[in-house]
Amino acid sequence: MNKVIRISPVTHNSSVVDNGLFFDVTEIPNTTSRLGGTALLKSVTSVIFTTAGHPEMDLIFFKKGGSSLGTLGAALGAGAETAIDNNELIGVVSMPTVPEDGSSDLGEIFVSSKLNVDLLLEAEENKQSIYVAGVVRSAYTSDSDTEVALSFGIER
Repeated sequence: MNKVIRISPVTHNSSVVDNGLFFDVTEIPNTTSRLGGTALLKSVTSVIFTTAGHPEMDLIFFKKGGSSLGTLGAALGAGAETAIDNNELIGVVSMPTVPEDGSSDLGEIFVSSKLNVDLLLEAEENKQSIYVAGVVRSAYTSDSDTEVALSFGIER
């Protein structure tokens, strides 16, 4: 069974440093069809409503969501390593920022799509959710009203 799940994480609406936290660990609800189940991430689309452009962003996926990766806008520090271990890292998806790779500039809306991901997601034993955080690869300054919408194509 295929499913699209959409979330809108709370982002840092100001300057984000290199390798900085754009949005912290956020739940992707009902990712799997059963408690402790698995699902296959097939695609990811990010839509960013801003005049600042699309950041060079990595999406980091976790089995658990209990530990924060740090302060929004700041670089990941030593505490992030512990949080990554505690949250049980699943994998990373780098979002494209150039049209040839799957992104589009629609004025004040920037769309980036990553297809054929094929990342196996596994939920915690008593959950159906997976978790995601966003880290920018190079410094990024967003507008004060920047909004992010993420869509995940899931195969269960």
